[in-house]
Amino acid sequence: MVSLALVLPPYSFYYIKATIDEALIQAKFTETLKLDRFDEFGYTFLAPRDYCTPVKITDNNTDFLLNFNEFIDRHTPKSPLCNDMVMRVLLDAGFTSELVQEHWSKQDPEGITARFVATDGGITRVYPRSAGYYWTENPETYEDSFYKRSLDNENYVFTAPFFNRSSEEDGIMVSKAVKITVGGKLLKPAGRKE
Repeated sequence: MVSLALVLPPYSFYYIKATIDEALIQAKFTETLKLDRFDEFGYTFLAPRDYCTPVKITDNNTDFLLNFNEFIDRHTPKSPLCNDMVMRVLLDAGFTSELVQEHWSKQDPEGITARFVATDGGITRVYPRSAGYYWTENPETYEDSFYKRSLDNENYVFTAPFFNRSSEEDGIMVSKAVKITVGGKLLKPAGRKE
């Protein structure tokens, strides 16, 4: 006889189920994922997930993002070919774009070369855009070491660059999970990094 036990941390019991009913808000949040808006909203990575069945999952994030945007532009996020993850990723796109526009774009803290936010829904934003070109983390947030380590830690997590990277990468990544409580339910939907 074999027994298997699965222990989930309390924040894994619940997740935000996004319902964005207004087409204008859907379009506004979708617009923040466009490549030509990266200067305004930061370099954006989309986790390669099966949001809509016709959108081919690829390891090339730019291609995947273009395919996703093209599908959403021709159809809608409420297409029967899409699942609930689409609304969740659009909600995260909206929240993270507001973070960039309302806060990060108005700050220039000394010694910080880039800011990052990664969400459970699959969005990673890197600000400013130029820092996104050097982003080497996996677009799939669940696969990122910093993301997993931050979720299971109450403190800041420091990650030093690998030795085999270019000499231009001399910074240290600092990440911390953001905890929120909604209706008495604990969520850790985003990891913030500076």
